[in-house]
Amino acid sequence: MDIQIGDIDKSELEPLAARALETEKENARLKDQKALELTQALEINTKKYNPFIENEKIIARTLIIDREVASLIKENEDATVVNLGCGFDNRFARVDNGKIFWYDVDLPEIITARKKAFGNQVRVTMLEGSATEHDWSVFIRKDKPAIVIAEGLSMYLPEDDIKKMLEVLRTSFPTGYLVADFIDRTGLSKDYVWGIDSAKEISDLDNAYQLLGEFSIAAEVKKTSFRGKIFASFGKGRGSTVGVFRW
Repeated sequence: MDIQIGDIDKSELEPLAARALETEKENARLKDQKALELTQALEINTKKYNPFIENEKIIARTLIIDREVASLIKENEDATVVNLGCGFDNRFARVDNGKIFWYDVDLPEIITARKKAFGNQVRVTMLEGSATEHDWSVFIRKDKPAIVIAEGLSMYLPEDDIKKMLEVLRTSFPTGYLVADFIDRTGLSKDYVWGIDSAKEISDLDNAYQLLGEFSIAAEVKKTSFRGKIFASFGKGRGSTVGVFRW
């Protein structure tokens, strides 16, 4: 595997480590063998990225997004699925039904590293591109509804860029769904620049987006332990959520 630790920045290391740690558990809630393979090959000390609540939030949002994407794929068996800001995510392996066409989209340096890590996959295409620009979308088929995933992305974009992303999606694809996570405003920090109080705010930014469902990340974390219940009641960022939209 011709990939170096320098190919992966902090924003990608944390979810990668969280999924690898979860995969190693006896009663793992999700399996991500690629995350485990990468962290072992690069000799990443996953314990370094193991603050309990942060890991639980990452796993919780992943479980919710997996569930909602799988549900949409069940309704649209030969859909076009776009993993926007894909990083080193391996969701295709967890939700593939043997019919979907999958596109992993991210910035050039990330796609270069991802190609080293993942190689070629049947029905999977890796594309260089930005969430706020249209260029990548011309390479994607548009004869089927699009299912767009944006995990761990929105909090790094200012509101004007969120609006651009929404515009890019609805003008690039005639019809589609967006499955995305958002932090709440109490979770803003030097790393996170944008948050919301409710997924309904996305419809306010672009009224073409109809909210179909909103799912609390804290409620998912609450299922794990007593500490998870404490976070769900009092923790910073406990209002973070996953929203499912249609345009």
